[in-house]
Amino acid sequence: MRREDVVDAARFALGWWNTTPDESEANRSEAQVSRIWRSQLEKRFPGSLSFEVEPVPESARSRIDAVDFVQGTAYEFKVSGKNPHHRFFRDIWKVAVFNAQGGNRITKLIFLVGEPGTSDLTDLFTQSVRGVAKANLGIDVEIVSVCGLASGCPAR
Repeated sequence: MRREDVVDAARFALGWWNTTPDESEANRSEAQVSRIWRSQLEKRFPGSLSFEVEPVPESARSRIDAVDFVQGTAYEFKVSGKNPHHRFFRDIWKVAVFNAQGGNRITKLIFLVGEPGTSDLTDLFTQSVRGVAKANLGIDVEIVSVCGLASGCPAR
């Protein structure tokens, strides 16, 4: 499975994103988009990804959205694009904690973020954190802007 396949599934799923100011409705919409993304990936690549991976066994509080253990790649999908830095930094730590448990190792984190979230992740601090994650934790972190097919955003 290629990175582009996961991004395409996210773009497809964002077609169901409802950009409402109502927080409760937005949370339901985000959960629906995540379910559609996962369903698309399960349908197109059965058995290739593990979903909702717990960094610490039996700790349901924090989970990694999807992991390809063959390629050592984790995928996190921040649907809304609002305040992505909160989730971005936490996701790096989820992968680091997972790796500290031993066993399978994740060497790449692909952080998928809906528009306009990537603009919040271009600052020097974020770039420095990515460098530290690579140099000190062995985790290559990639930020990918995902624009929904039905949202009128330009094709990527």
